Amino acid sequence: MTYRFTISLRSRLLIAGSMFAVVASGCGGGGGGAPSSVSSPTVSSGTISGPVVPGGAPNPGLPPTTSNARYSIVDIGTLGGATSAAEAINDTGQVAGSSDTNSGRHAFVFSGGKMTDLGVAPGATSSQAHAINSAGLVAGDSSGDPTVPGSAFIGPPLTLIPTSSTFIGSAGNDINDSGQIAGSVTLTNGTFHAAIGSSAGWQDIGVLPGASFAEALAVNSSGQLAGYSGGWNGGSNEHAFLYDGSMHDLGVFPGGQNSIAQDINSAGIVVGSADIASGSEHAFTCSGGTLTDIGTLGGPTSTAYCINDSNAIVGTADLASADPAGNISHAFLYSGKSMVDANSLIPPNTGWELTSAFGINRNGVIVGEGTINGSMHAFIMTPN
Repeated sequence: MTYRFTISLRSRLLIAGSMFAVVASGCGGGGGGAPSSVSSPTVSSGTISGPVVPGGAPNPGLPPTTSNARYSIVDIGTLGGATSAAEAINDTGQVAGSSDTNSGRHAFVFSGGKMTDLGVAPGATSSQAHAINSAGLVAGDSSGDPTVPGSAFIGPPLTLIPTSSTFIGSAGNDINDSGQIAGSVTLTNGTFHAAIGSSAGWQDIGVLPGASFAEALAVNSSGQLAGYSGGWNGGSNEHAFLYDGSMHDLGVFPGGQNSIAQDINSAGIVVGSADIASGSEHAFTCSGGTLTDIGTLGGPTSTAYCINDSNAIVGTADLASADPAGNISHAFLYSGKSMVDANSLIPPNTGWELTSAFGINRNGVIVGEGTINGSMHAFIMTPN
């Protein structure tokens, strides 16, 4: 499977002025053209505590012990612009994400120490890569206007996924090793439905009973999908779902109104976030239809973006107070017993403040974004 993060289509259309809006859209004209690459990354390393499994790799699915292990962190840079974000990593260590360029926001693949620009679709100005499978096949979407539906693609090379006359847009959010794609299709009336796709096109799998919209954000090796659906009675509330041939409502926390599923592993364990009674959003795991709150880093909110097949979870969570760089949230790793600030797993004085972790592969390698030297850059964090 691929290990990734993606922001929902609904959020891409509704959120303006935030980090996510920047990631979702470019800020100028652009084109496909020949791929480009950037210089070698910067590496720092440090020591953490963590149990060791055969072969010497720390097991991210277990709580820390006093055994020594090492994490190194890599700044993979940008495509010439100010910022970048790593959204997904496969088991061979290839990374997918998006970066500012001199002509808009573009999807990239980072492999062999180089960041390759995937360009944009014809007529579009921006692109994002949300997932990458073991063969290095990327799923994402490309758009010319962040307020209107974009078009899903696979690549490289960047190739649009065919749509029918009943769809005016699509989003490609995840891809498994069989080439199945989790996403959504936008209908001619402007609403959107969850869909499963391939290089040949899309199958609309609909919405939860009585709902008006849905989107699939993740697909596992068995073809199970996870995402969100909502819009009952014209409202905006949404519930996480699991799809295994039919769509199952995963519900909400007691007193809450909303939930969203961000990822699903090969065992069918779902992670995401849901409102608690106070209205704050907390990260959850869901197994057997039961949502479990995994807490925060001391602040009010958290979101789980990815779970690997060892049940290690990464995401972002609010702090009790802002860090020295002014960030109010940090990337986290959840071991099954406790949520750990990812910044505590790298050496001090590297200049990094890790704000979000979006992906983790089965080797425990984590990708995301953080601030370094005043800029938001993609990182790779590797247990040695």
